[in-house]
This record gives sequence, structure tokens and C-alpha cells, in this order.
Amino acid sequence: MAIGGLDIGTSSTKFAVFRNDGSVICESKRKYKEYGTGGIREIHPQEVWSAVVEVLEEAAVLCPEQIDGFAIAALGESFVAVDAHDRVLNASMVTGDNRGIGEGKRIVRQYGRKELIELTGVCPSEMYALPKMIWTKEHTDIFEQTRFLFMYEDYVAYMLTGERKISYSGASRSMAFDIRKQEWCEELLGLAGLNKEMMSEPVPSGEIIGNIRAEICALTGLSEKTVIVAGGHDQMCAALGNGVLESAICGDGMGTCEVMAVPLDGIHTDECMIKNELPCVPYLHKDSYLTYLVMTNCGSLMNWYRDFVMNEKYALSDRMADDRFSLLDEGVLDDPTGLLVIPNFGSSGNPHVDYAARGTIWGLTIHTSPGELFGGFKEGMAYHMKLCFEALGQMGIHPELIRASGGGAASDVTLRIRADVFGLPVCRMEHTEAGAKGCMLLAASALGIYKNEKEAFHKTSRIEKTFYPDKGRHEQYMTLYEKYRQLYETLYQFHLK
Repeated sequence: MAIGGLDIGTSSTKFAVFRNDGSVICESKRKYKEYGTGGIREIHPQEVWSAVVEVLEEAAVLCPEQIDGFAIAALGESFVAVDAHDRVLNASMVTGDNRGIGEGKRIVRQYGRKELIELTGVCPSEMYALPKMIWTKEHTDIFEQTRFLFMYEDYVAYMLTGERKISYSGASRSMAFDIRKQEWCEELLGLAGLNKEMMSEPVPSGEIIGNIRAEICALTGLSEKTVIVAGGHDQMCAALGNGVLESAICGDGMGTCEVMAVPLDGIHTDECMIKNELPCVPYLHKDSYLTYLVMTNCGSLMNWYRDFVMNEKYALSDRMADDRFSLLDEGVLDDPTGLLVIPNFGSSGNPHVDYAARGTIWGLTIHTSPGELFGGFKEGMAYHMKLCFEALGQMGIHPELIRASGGGAASDVTLRIRADVFGLPVCRMEHTEAGAKGCMLLAASALGIYKNEKEAFHKTSRIEKTFYPDKGRHEQYMTLYEKYRQLYETLYQFHLK
């Protein structure tokens, strides 16, 4: 059988088709543009849908057998409004768009921060859909014409099947979803002039949504027998793709942002979660939950360094842009650099979510080489993730192994530094597109190929390489890490002033 995973991101859509053993049959990817300046950041739903059609069409040509089914992972927060004729009414605000800041603060004043966290499982922020929905209601007439309102997961599923269903984890990114009742919160939706009837039905990840409509089959070449399965928020699907199925395992997705995910033993909205701004979000099934640590600059910071900092030797290299990272890695020494880089270049995730944050490089001298500086950036990201990671210990969660995936995990240097800083083994998964892989696991389980996602993971996933910590370097890094912590806390207070 051929089982797929569709991963819809902020900048591109990817579709991968797998055999039952987890090996990849074919992959397809399409990019699309982000629009806006001056605090406006948008993507266009029509362009995303066109990308979805193109990757499915390409896969139908490349795959030598019928694709039996696939699940959908998607970016969270962004929404799509359609009218009675399914015409898109809006451009979608994405994470980092500053519309909704005032509305988010208003929600907190009205309901209380702690109360909102206990209800929705997420720390109130303008990044979520609800504040942006309220902004849309108050500044446009879009919702007066809206028949249905979707997140991207259920928008694409609806376009494919005609059915309106969304995973619990996808719905939770709205900041208007009750994680205990696992249903839409009518009162919060009402703040944006919306009601439950306009929203898709929340369902567990792995539930079958339906078959592809005949007109979509004609567009893509897929079969009407192809089954669409509820996937989830892309970070949840990536966690599953990395096998985050027990507390000893931490998944680490190194993409544009970096996300480290661990399962929870139930709903947690305690003071530790609130202090560190950690979400408690639905995971696989009805009573399954997950939390994750986010660093907003990972691949984006590496791209910035590559494109704007590296000297002519690297900029004029004949290598392709992504291969230049390998060239930069060659200049990174094994020993710690002694540099301290706060990687919050314009925004930060945990432990203090801030979309006006600033980065810092400490320790430069006139003798600092490009390789040392590049290594310093990678160390800074590792220090920062460890700073977030310590919150898990306060909750009694002590992962023993990190499974890494995504573009950043392709670097041996990055994973070696991560192992040395954390003092834990770090594994690189064979298939680095964890979101698509997680979708494949959900679809394979839904179709009865495997009895559950855990069996599906263990029978289809392989580790490419494991990096073990060096005791001597770990001790050196811990000395530097304590200085990093002090520097971070000092600069955070300075930023608040």
C-alpha cells in the first residue's frame, strides 16, 4: 500500500508517499510567497490550495501505485473565511503579524490570563487566531459575508472532501477551543462575531474524514478511493513523526523555528506551565496531551547568518545556498567557542514569548573567526533550548533521549553540540520531514495497516545516526551555560525597561 502525509506550512506545502515499511516512494514540494510590510505578514489561501493541488498531482504521477490515503498537518493560528459559494474572503495573517496585539490584551483583561490558560491550554497571545479574528471583525466586513471559517487543516480537508472536520490540536491553535470539553467555546468565538455552526466539527487525530471528491480526483489524478484522515497542528504531527510516545523521548523539530515536544500525563495548566508560557495541547486521542518548547529563530537565524554575515569566501562559493551550511560547519571546532549568543533576533519563544525581542552576541574579539562565530550561533541556540528544557524538570519530566528532525538536523555539528550541551544522546531520524511522517502514521493506523500509531512508528521508523555527549565538553559547556543564563536574565530585564 502507499500512504501519504501532507504538510502545509507557512512558506511551502510538502507531500510524501511511503510504503508500509516507512520507506519513501516519492516526495513533492511547492513554495508560496509571504506578503506584507510594516508588521503585516500574510499568505494567500488560493496560493496554498494551488500548491496542494500541484503536489498531489505530481505525487499521483510519480507514485507507481494508488495512494490509499493520507492525513493533513498544517500551520496553526492562521484562518480562512469563505462565503456561501466557497470563495475565499481574506488573506491569512501568519505568526508575527502584529494585528491583534491590542485585541489580545483586551481578552486577557476581560477574562484573566490564568482563566484563559485553564480553558484553552495556551498562553494568551496575538499569535493565535482569536485576537486576529476580533481585529478582522472590527476593521473589515469580511465576517458579514462569511459562511464557514476554517484553519488551514480543515480548509484543505474541506476542499478535498466537502466535509468540515478539524483535529483537536488544530482547533486549539485558535485560542477559542475548550481543551477539557474538547469543543469550541461559544463565548470566545462570540467576541469575533462567530458561532459554532461556522466552525468545523472537532475530532480526534486519526479519524477518517472522507474520500476525495470526483472533481478533485480529476484535477490531481488521485483515486476517489483515496481516504483523507484528520491529522493535526504541524508541531503535533512532527512530534508523532519523531516517536514522542513516552515521557523519556523528546522530539526536536529543527525547521524555520525549533520545537521540542514531550507528552503529558494529562491536562497541565499549573504555575510552572504559566511561568514558562508552555502550552498544554491535545495530542493523539481524546485524553492525550502534549507540550512543547519553542525557539522562534532556528533555520531563519542560520539563513540570516549565511546570507548577511558570512564573508565573501562563503557568499561567492559555487555551492548551492543550502550546501554552504556544510562549508560553514567545516570551520567549527570541537571545543566550545566561549561566545554567548542570545538567539532572539526580532522575536523569542519560551520562556518569554516576545515578538519585539532582540538578539545579542557576547565575547567577540578581533581574532574571532567566521567558523567560531557560526559555532557560537549554534551553541547559543542549544543554550537557549536547554534554558527552556529545564522547565520540564520542574514538572517531573526528565527525557532521556532526543530525536531530531527537520533541515537543521542535517548538520552533524549542530547535533554534536546539542548532545554535549544537554548531556543526552541525540538521534537523527532517517526521514527528516517529521510532520509528513506523523501524518503517514495516523493514516496507516486509520486504515488498519497497524493497530495504533505506536506500532506504526516502531515498524516504519529508523535512526540514521546517534550523537553521544562528550563528558569533558559537557562540563565546559555547563560552565558557559551558567553565564548564558545570567546574561539572558539580565538582558531580559533590560529589554523590559
